[in-house]
Amino acid sequence: MEDDKAVAVSIPDSARGFIGVYLQSSETAILGQLILKPDSVFFSPVLPFRPGKSYQIKLSNGVVMPFSIPANRSQKPEVLHIYPTLDTLPENTLKFYIEFSQPMQSGKSDQFISVSKQNGEIISPFLHLQPELWNADNTILTLWLDPGRIKKKLLRHEKLGKPLEQGSIYTLEINTDWLSQNGLKLTNSFTKTFIVDDPITVALSLNNWKLSIPEKGTNDPLRINFGQPLDHQLILETIKINGVSGSLETIDTDRSVLFTPKSPWIAGTYQITVDPKLEDLAGNNFHRPFDRDVQTQKVVTAPKQTITFKIN
Repeated sequence: MEDDKAVAVSIPDSARGFIGVYLQSSETAILGQLILKPDSVFFSPVLPFRPGKSYQIKLSNGVVMPFSIPANRSQKPEVLHIYPTLDTLPENTLKFYIEFSQPMQSGKSDQFISVSKQNGEIISPFLHLQPELWNADNTILTLWLDPGRIKKKLLRHEKLGKPLEQGSIYTLEINTDWLSQNGLKLTNSFTKTFIVDDPITVALSLNNWKLSIPEKGTNDPLRINFGQPLDHQLILETIKINGVSGSLETIDTDRSVLFTPKSPWIAGTYQITVDPKLEDLAGNNFHRPFDRDVQTQKVVTAPKQTITFKIN
């Protein structure tokens, strides 16, 4: 610990074949360095380990060594991010992700999350799920806007209308009374105001993706520009650089991603693979548009998407 921050983890001397340190729910290694001392080995992350998070050390022999960083029981939780981060969203936006600094009490979103229109009218756009959709350590909550109201020709769409209406302005508010698993209230309330624009109704394609390729011998990131905002969490889960260990970071309001390798790039040919389940903000993926006419638009099972690039 350093200034109440976890800046390194000790790795037992018997732990041979170190691969990397990972968040418990992630397949992307955390950037950092091994520190070798005469009687011990440490891994120091570029950014300190976060209180309340669970991690695991992976070894080449298949051994996984889990560890957790205790939450600071006197420090109040806060809302770190709401995704999408844009202030203009498509009418058929499918999901919001809310990221907290500490594990939160679940089953409470109905009580502490509200959405209102510009005139002050409270609306209920979300699908009410129990249990709620949390990640493994209860720090990221997924909220689905009601798909039955987004898809045309469905009874809920006809009866209740769209969850969001084009041209309208909404405010999503998270109430400060929400408690963490340690029983502490949020530091303060959090609001996100956004305007609703045209819907997005086409399947994803790699045609608009552009690469900024790093130089050989550097640890500079590979930048992938998607040409449009994509689903924040699915970006991190679905994009891989075959045979290269490193970390992904979304930038430019999820229009781009940076892949930073653990080791310097060497000359050669590389392949990016993208799981076709990757989606845009409206749930359209490489298989099909989310809202389609099932009688005229058949689902095409898209293969894993690939992009090849060279470093000279």
